[in-house]
Parts: sequence; structure tokens; C-alpha cells
Amino acid sequence: MSTGSILKIQRQERGISQLQLAEQLHVSRQSISSWENDRAYPSLDNLIALSELYRISIDDLLKDNEELRQKIERNQNRIQQYDEHLMEIDTSISDIQKGAFDYENKDEFLFCLTLICLGILLLPLGPVIPISYFIVKRNSKKGGNEELDEK
Repeated sequence: MSTGSILKIQRQERGISQLQLAEQLHVSRQSISSWENDRAYPSLDNLIALSELYRISIDDLLKDNEELRQKIERNQNRIQQYDEHLMEIDTSISDIQKGAFDYENKDEFLFCLTLICLGILLLPLGPVIPISYFIVKRNSKKGGNEELDEK
């Protein structure tokens, strides 16, 4: 038995019209008809709502519909990947925010900000100015650490 047939039987057993069900799920009556005639599949949110409304598990709704199961599984995997990417972006943004204010001297932060603004204004030379500053700064820190190591 297809998912559409199961949905139709469950709806009819409860004496609900397609229009009433559509209003409960906030979809069109044509969507309900498409689901019941296997022309389209309900979204994951609608499947959950239908399983709660009919008091049957999603597995029972999808029993013989391997294609829909695979589609839902792919979508869940995609959602999980997006969540992981969002967490990475969030972590990166947090690191950047922390790093921007970790300067011992606030004047240095303002100086760097000024260099970046100048770099934007002088577009052809833009990347050269801040990059050269940070390279010099990094090298001076390395040199300072080596002197401490030698002592």
C-alpha cells in the first residue's frame, strides 16, 4: 500500500475532508489530493503533523515507500551537514570577535583598523599595507620569543 493510500484511508476513517485537513496543516486542498494520489509527497514537517494527527508512526505512514524514505534520509543528511557548517561559521565568527579585542593595547587595534580602511581606500595597494604590517609584527614577535629562548 502506498503512502498516499495510507493517508487517504486514515483521513477517511476519521471523517475528515481534504479541505478540513488542509486547513489544519496550513496547506492547500490540492496538496492533500496530490499526496493521496501519490503525485507528490508531504514535507517532513507535514509528515510529522500527519503522524501526530492520525496517531500512527511515520514508519507506518512510509511503510512501502522506499523512494520517499530515501528522499527524507537524504534531506536529513543535508540538514545535518548544513548544521555542521553553521556551527563552524559560528565558531569562526566567535574566534574573530574574541581575537579583535584581545589586543593588549587598544591603540594598536585602532591603528590596525585605520590601516584596513586606508587599504580599502587605496584599492590597488589595499592588501599590501595591512599584510605587510602583520608580517612585520609577526616577525618581531618571533624575534622577541627567540631572544627569550636563548637566555
